[in-house]
Amino acid sequence: MKIALHVLAYDVNRYIGPMLQNAAPWVDKIYLAYPSRPFGYISSSREQRTNPTQLEDIDLSGLGDKVEILKGDWEFEEQTRNECLERAKREGYDWLIIQDADELYEDSSWESLIATLRSQADIELYRTTWFTFWKSGRYVLEFANRTIKSANVGFALRCLPHLHFVARRQSNATKEQTLDFPCFHYGYVKSDQEILEKLTTWSHADEVRNRNTWFRLKWENWNLGTRNLSPTDPTGWHRAIEFPFLQPSFAEHFNLPVQPSKKLPLSVLLENRLFDARVETLSALRRIKRRF
Repeated sequence: MKIALHVLAYDVNRYIGPMLQNAAPWVDKIYLAYPSRPFGYISSSREQRTNPTQLEDIDLSGLGDKVEILKGDWEFEEQTRNECLERAKREGYDWLIIQDADELYEDSSWESLIATLRSQADIELYRTTWFTFWKSGRYVLEFANRTIKSANVGFALRCLPHLHFVARRQSNATKEQTLDFPCFHYGYVKSDQEILEKLTTWSHADEVRNRNTWFRLKWENWNLGTRNLSPTDPTGWHRAIEFPFLQPSFAEHFNLPVQPSKKLPLSVLLENRLFDARVETLSALRRIKRRF
């Protein structure tokens, strides 16, 4: 049983070193897909920006020849992932792990995950659960159902001829299972400048509405009482709370010195309440519509 992994390397300076060290001991191969510019979900970003991460910024020391760099200029995320998947198929791998640069697993989870992949279960796709952190490894998102754990779109796809990525991280696999070995997802552990880059370049950038308003109300003026935090589906992320469990050793890389705002201007408080009232009303109307 041969297991490969792929990671996308656009604007990943904060994460890529810890992620590679986290994953490398557990897999036989890592395909590092390095794009020259952003995806095309926002055309102006693709036309005007280049990758903030330089190849020389990526520390591959100690990894030997386990990492293979694939350079490209992919317009959509699934094209990038499919190129890695097809390479893995041609080179005889049985599984392709999907691990973005801002995702890490504890060693105990890796042991269980790899053991599961090496089993003979009739599964095409495994998902994992994850915690999604906010601004720092000290704070974690609480979702609409008031839990802090959700499931990702995919952790590992079997390298079968008919399987491929159809939209971003989503595949056409039908036989799937979710494994409760949590991923620590640091995708929103960023500086102000890094979050602005994300909002205009990542593969959900076209789903962000009121980008500047979200940045000012939900990010820049965030405190522990701020609700509706998601930039794409506001009510899906109820709030951010202090992470209630023991931190893994790699969390030290992501415990940024963040202090929630203590006293917000009255104008910000009022605008936030109006924003919340609007998105919560729209969410309620969508739920009612789905029932009929």
